[in-house]
Parts: sequence; structure tokens; C-alpha cells
Amino acid sequence: LPAVSHAMTIRGPAARAASTSGFTILETLVALTLVALLVGAVLQAIRWVSAASGLGQRAERAAEVQAGATAFTDLLAAALPPGPAGAAFAGDPSAFSFDGVSDGSAMPPGRVRVTIGHQRNDAGGALVVTIRPISPVDQSEGARAWTTVLIEGVNDARFAYFGQPDGRGGPAWAPSWSSRTAQPALVRADLALTGMPTLPGLPLNARLGRGPSSPAGTPRY
Repeated sequence: LPAVSHAMTIRGPAARAASTSGFTILETLVALTLVALLVGAVLQAIRWVSAASGLGQRAERAAEVQAGATAFTDLLAAALPPGPAGAAFAGDPSAFSFDGVSDGSAMPPGRVRVTIGHQRNDAGGALVVTIRPISPVDQSEGARAWTTVLIEGVNDARFAYFGQPDGRGGPAWAPSWSSRTAQPALVRADLALTGMPTLPGLPLNARLGRGPSSPAGTPRY
């Protein structure tokens, strides 16, 4: 009996130690699982926040592009029709000019020369409009030009013109316009945009002097 009691005395603590060690390992596994779940939840929340922020930035960018596109079509809608001195319209693939009338908000009212073109800058480029007063007496008034950006973040811009420059044949698209007797019916601007992953390019079709028209491509986000 003493021998049996001694054996039981030896095995008892060893069994309790093994039981305690197993319980500690189980606790560790549970803790690691909880930590992994917590880290996964945090990462998912970060992804949700980033996605929401990106969506907001794309929506803001789309609104800026749409506002510039509307200003572009409105400017061309206000172009003066051909007069006794000619159409006063000239364009090439990078820029074009036409005559209009200032309402007095940005500069003194009167006849103005409107130039729209692509201008490169540190951010890549922009679609820019410059308006200069026209005076048959004092040409120095052209120094009082007013320039503003229509659409920022334009890497490149190409213009084309639709009409009959020589008055013969059917109307067609051309990369330049130099007729002094006629102006194009439509001006098309193909813009390469930045910050618009779903809309890398934006075509704009605008009528001259016939009221504003909608962009051919509508920003989507």
C-alpha cells in the first residue's frame, strides 16, 4: 500500500501540470484567432473608408469636368455669326478663336476675341479660355486679356471642325479651319483626362451661335 500511495503521489502533480499546459495552449490559440479576426475587421474598415473617399473624389472630379464642359458649350453658343468682315473664326488641332460679345461681367462690354486651347502646366495641362477686347482704334486693349481654366487635368486636347469651309460639297470634319467666309457648324474637342479612371477621354461637341448643346460624352463615376 505505501508503494501504491507513493506512485499516486508522483503521478498526481504531473497530470495536473499536463492539464494546465494544455489549457494554456488552448487559450493562446483562441487569443490568436480573436486577434486575426480583429485585424481582418480593421483592414476591411480601412478598405471601406478608402473606397468611400475614392468615390467622393471621383464624384467631385466628374462635377468639375461637367461644369467645364458646360462652360465650353455655352461659350461657343455665344459666338457671333459671320459678318461683313468675314467669319472671324480660325482653328487648328490645338486651339481655335472666334468673336463674341462681352456682357460686362469680366471686362467692359463690347466685342471680344475668344480663344480656347490646351495649355500645359506642372499638373499635366488644362483646357483654357482667353478673352480679349477688340477695338478697331486701340489694339493695345488686347493686353487686358482675361484668362481662366475651363477644365483642369487635361493631358492633351485635339480639336476638329465640321462644316463647309469653301461652300462647295457636303459638310465634313476637318482638323483645321481657315475660311474667312464661313464658320463651322460644330466644334469637337477630344480631351485626355486625368483623375477619371472610368472616363479617360471626353468628346465634346458644341454648336456655334445656335444655343448650348450637351457634351457627347457624359461623365460617369
